[in-house]
Amino acid sequence: MMANIMKQETVEELIDGMTTGRIFSVQFVKKDGTVRDMVCRKGVRKGVKGTGAGWSQGALKPLRTVFDMHKAGFRTIPTDRVIRVKVGGTVHHA
Repeated sequence: MMANIMKQETVEELIDGMTTGRIFSVQFVKKDGTVRDMVCRKGVRKGVKGTGAGWSQGALKPLRTVFDMHKAGFRTIPTDRVIRVKVGGTVHHA
């Protein structure tokens, strides 16, 4: 059974429109088909070396880089496979 996937444009608008430092949760389908829940934060700069991929607004690939609060590391969210985004108590889903 495939979960209902949100529109990529909607997910990117939600994530890109958040203020820096805002904590939110997201549920998405990983490449291997498993579903992952992540509590993350946008705009974390500590530990950034300035190298690596820049998957921010305007990027060609459907990815957004965030800081995973539970794993204490940077992760990418595939905006084309998001099931649910929860921001400030409001749940957005397909």
